[in-house]
Amino acid sequence: MKTLQSGNFLKGVSFAALILSGASVQAQTASDNSTVANAEADIIVQARRKDETSQDVPLVVNAVTSESIAKLNIRKFEDITSVVPGLTLSSNADGIGTSSSMRGVNYDVKSSGNNGTIEFYMNDAPISSGFLFQNMYDVGQIEVLRGPQGTLRGRASPSGSITITSRRPNLHEIGGYAQGTATTLQGGNVNGAFNLPVIKDVFAIRVAGILEENEGNRVRSVNNPTTKPYSRTGGLRVSALLQATDNLSFSATYQHMISRSRQFDQVESTGVITAPLGTTTPITAADRRAVAETPTAIRQLFNIYNWAGEYHFAGQKLNYVGSKSDQTLRVSNMLDGGDFFGPAFGTTAAPSTTGSNTYTEAHQESHELRLSSETPLFGVLDYVGGAFVNRLESPSDLTRQTLVFFGLPSPTTGSTAVTTPISRRGRSIERSLFGNVTLHLGDAAEISGGVRYINYKAIGSLVVSGATVAAANENDNFNAWIYSANAKYRFSDNLMVYASFGSSWRPGINVVGDFNPTRTALEQSFIRLAPEESKSYEIGVKSNWLNKRVTFNVSAFHQDFENYPYRVGGSGVFYVNTSRGAAFADVFNFVGAVPVKVDGVEVETSFRVTPHWSINASGSYALGKVQNGLIPCNDANVDGIPDANATVPTVTNGRLPNGDVVAGCRVSYRSSFAPLVSATVSSEYSVPLSDKADGYLRGLLNLYGNSQNDPANSIDDVKNYALLNLYAGVRDPSGAWELSFYGKNITETKRVLSRNASANTTGYNIGATGVTGTSNYRGITYTAPREFGVSLRYAFGSR
Repeated sequence: MKTLQSGNFLKGVSFAALILSGASVQAQTASDNSTVANAEADIIVQARRKDETSQDVPLVVNAVTSESIAKLNIRKFEDITSVVPGLTLSSNADGIGTSSSMRGVNYDVKSSGNNGTIEFYMNDAPISSGFLFQNMYDVGQIEVLRGPQGTLRGRASPSGSITITSRRPNLHEIGGYAQGTATTLQGGNVNGAFNLPVIKDVFAIRVAGILEENEGNRVRSVNNPTTKPYSRTGGLRVSALLQATDNLSFSATYQHMISRSRQFDQVESTGVITAPLGTTTPITAADRRAVAETPTAIRQLFNIYNWAGEYHFAGQKLNYVGSKSDQTLRVSNMLDGGDFFGPAFGTTAAPSTTGSNTYTEAHQESHELRLSSETPLFGVLDYVGGAFVNRLESPSDLTRQTLVFFGLPSPTTGSTAVTTPISRRGRSIERSLFGNVTLHLGDAAEISGGVRYINYKAIGSLVVSGATVAAANENDNFNAWIYSANAKYRFSDNLMVYASFGSSWRPGINVVGDFNPTRTALEQSFIRLAPEESKSYEIGVKSNWLNKRVTFNVSAFHQDFENYPYRVGGSGVFYVNTSRGAAFADVFNFVGAVPVKVDGVEVETSFRVTPHWSINASGSYALGKVQNGLIPCNDANVDGIPDANATVPTVTNGRLPNGDVVAGCRVSYRSSFAPLVSATVSSEYSVPLSDKADGYLRGLLNLYGNSQNDPANSIDDVKNYALLNLYAGVRDPSGAWELSFYGKNITETKRVLSRNASANTTGYNIGATGVTGTSNYRGITYTAPREFGVSLRYAFGSR
């Protein structure tokens, strides 16, 4: 079958209007459970800390309902990007942290630390994205809020926030569900839940769990064909709800999850794009192969506690939300990922088992107390106000091994591995006060404004081989204010316009990974960054037509950033690693604090053609650009322009040719590696087969425009492409059971999504001299292969 690529990219748009598929943000109508309502007005969201239809909220909110998650067989949190255009989510290949992008800027834990441009919440409390980027189960609803957040919820976030709500216990009825999925890619997923009203209308508990195993990234090694990649996840959630009185309720949730994976990093031969560096086994992207002899091993463990209380009195509401989470991460990475030494070395010189081991923890605790109005004061004024505190402690220990040969490297040359222990300690506390008021000017208009005062303190230290790196010490104390304001006017029940302004703030970060005991001024500027500030402006229209059969929303925004933490793409840039005991060129993901401007447009539309056929489409355009910012770069010829293809620099007297340990360049680059344009087209057609069964066909088409990863990398641009998923099945009209067959990436679209500028390198020593060995392979990432699967779901009672 032909792949949907450049030549037929636009044809896919028209084709998508005809395929039969599942809507991304739809909810079941009360009157007809066999059809899907495609008006977003039917979706209730908590974007402004109160129940509202999404069409009434004066900001862009994408709601992914539990029905959509089930219909589209979304098992991983990252897969919500298939129904939320303009959002990218991914786990880092080394297992440490996550990456995401929205509204023209990236978030990467390596450049933003624990203060992302997107904030994540689980059951109203801040949560590590690492937990969410596991398998999902028993989810009630996901809300993606675009634009600056913080005057109403948790922490300040310049690009938006994502909230996830698990299903709450039902006080009135026993119920539950069980669901199983099997795939052609040797994957299996079983999850379910059971709800029990222990004391009817007073106290109930809900227990949910998941087990999943699959092939992980599905990359095999040509030098270790017997070792298979895998990913295994097990999770348990216990929730309790107590309705103490008509006005007072308490809830609590405990979540436990453990994840283990083993994977090889995918590579391709350098000769695929540039001249080969030697004679080796040729590998193309379509081969889905690695050359490392030993895989990366990752183990993650999460324990998360949430508790909350709610009290209603005199038309007001008092809420308290608390959370505590503990996370541990163990990662074992190998040194020779590009197989520079080759299989001939075997274990004689042990290059295949030499690498680094990371053990990191994250202990987070948050508390929020807020008071809000349930009925407008004096009939015209709503308010929300409260206090928030968040504590985080994140100790990390790394043991890094350096391979030392006693002569020129060969399979018979003696060698040893020298271990360098590295310890990072850090903790932070954020306290804030916030308030927001909304003035209703009649039935048609309202204006609102909010403010948050933030006090942020952080301390940190870095110890390498028992010696403290003084330049890495952190002792910060920041105070900041953020603001928001918006106005909306409803011309009719079907047409609303709004305008909004929002500011945001993030503390400066201390990037860890460059272990030089002393640092030059330029080097330090790429490690210790000043706080980021931003301002955003947005206008939008939300509308319904033809008795809400048609929905059309459009918004336009502009955002300015100062000191945005920009991390270069790929594996990083070369620098002189003086901690190796000799002049040695190493690679690290330095970060530059730069000014950025973003402009964008977002569109959503849906059309219920008949009671049984719906079509939906949404799209996003966002152009973010660094404005003459100073960034770390590879600049071997010292011309102030980033090298198009990175090469290991010449080291002279422990310095690069420009007299520093790392190069800096002034650039005006894209600030996001995501496509400028992305869109989703979906549709569903259902038909009654009998009084007890409906049949349906669904499809989901994702369209991605041309994208540019690292602007200095001339070989990693991605041409536009499309991914098509199809679904077919039968279900009970009341939702009691469903049998679904699906195919993902039906047309088997193949795209290299990222490609390192230079070949993989391996650092080692010959005696006391540091050496960089360049392999014949470069790292890449690739689209997922075609997958077919079957899913069976049974639900009963309160479900």
